[in-house]
Order: sequence, then C-alpha cells, then structure tokens
Amino acid sequence: MPKRAIDPGASKVTGLSVGFSKGVRALCKDGKAVEAADRETGLKGLSEFLKKQSSNKPTLLVAHNGQSFDAPRLVANIEAGQVTDEFSNANIFFGDSLIASRKMFKRKQRLKLSDIYHDTFKQEFNAHDALEDCKALQAVLCKHGKPLQELVSQTATPFSHYPSTRKYQERLRSVKDTYTGHLTSTRVINRLGNLGVTFTLLRDIYNSCGRQAFISFLAGKCRGRVRVTDDIGELCKILKRVS
Repeated sequence: MPKRAIDPGASKVTGLSVGFSKGVRALCKDGKAVEAADRETGLKGLSEFLKKQSSNKPTLLVAHNGQSFDAPRLVANIEAGQVTDEFSNANIFFGDSLIASRKMFKRKQRLKLSDIYHDTFKQEFNAHDALEDCKALQAVLCKHGKPLQELVSQTATPFSHYPSTRKYQERLRSVKDTYTGHLTSTRVINRLGNLGVTFTLLRDIYNSCGRQAFISFLAGKCRGRVRVTDDIGELCKILKRVS
C-alpha cells in the first residue's frame, strides 16, 4: 500500500491509484479498490517464500533489467524495513534477463520483455502488470531453455552488492555536491568524486603543496591513465577556482 499518492502519469499506464474505500485509504486498480499489503507484510511474505527454497543452493531472483531497476529498489525497501540481516543470510542472488538477452539474441533493439515475448509466442501480454510480467518472463525462460537460462545465471549478483553500491553512490554524490558552482566540467567532477576529493580538500592540496605539485596531482598518471585531467584549458579553470 503506497504511503503517498501515485504519479498521474504512472496511474495512466498501470491503472493503479490511491483512493478511498469506505472512508479508508485504499489501493485501486482501474478505480476499484484491491487488496494491498504494507511493506512489512510484503517483505515477511517474501522472506517466508525464500526460506522454503533449497537451503543447499543459492536462490536466483530474475527480472528483466533487474540489475538497474528491480534489485536496487527491492534491496532499498529491505533496508528501509530493517530486515537486511534476514535477507543477506538467505543466500540470494539477482539475475538480469535483459543482459542475458543481449547475448542470446545478439541485437541492440527490441529487447524489452514485451518484444521478446511477442517474437517468441506471437502474442502480447499486459507489460504494466507485475504478475503478468513474471508469467511472461517465466514463459520466455522455459521456451528458450538452457541456453538463455545459463546466460541469466552468468549475470548473478549477490545481495551484498547492492547495499555497498548504494552507499558508494551516496558518498560519491555528497563529494560531487561540494563542487556546485565551482567547476563546470562534469568529467573533471566525476573523476575527483571517484577519488573522494571534495572541493575543500582540493583547495587545501593547492594551498599546502603549491601550484606545480597541484598540477602534477591532477595531470599525473595512475595505473596508466591521467588521474583527473591533463587538458590545459581544464587545468586553468581549476587553478582559477582554487587560487
């Protein structure tokens, strides 16, 4: 059950909205109230389902574009529900059938699940219904059998990857935010962000080490590539900002 209103654009596509039924907030599908569980209940149900799976083998949860969309959102809700330990101990991996499909069908276009399903079965399904999505993906994986299933298995990413990646991205974002109004090159900001160098630290390096050492830090090579930039124009802009 969403705690906030659903965006009108999303409601138009999915038919889902938040309304009232007998004076109580309710999740509605095409204007009619439907049963909906809160996050805690949903996570508990998922946890119980996972516990019923084989304890001797890892569980692979597969979604189309799962690495970029489904898995990060599921893990974020697990963290918000404060049940991370329960799931991280469940030997869960996430697989992405979109990545596997690129290798399987050797093409860059028509890789949406609806396209693959249509090409496979010459039929369509309601791609904006989560349950129908699951059924369609299951059908595609069964139809194409071991070749596609093995490619999906190769995309397996452990549960632990997503919390650590999210924390890294948050730290990176906080570092990059310190450059607001100071530097104009996104490329330079991204590289400094990856190094964990805030604008304050960058200015301290300049003040402590001097101009020549500062330029050497920016333009010097690390593991065969320029650390930040060796472009004269970009270096001049940075020097102007920190001096």
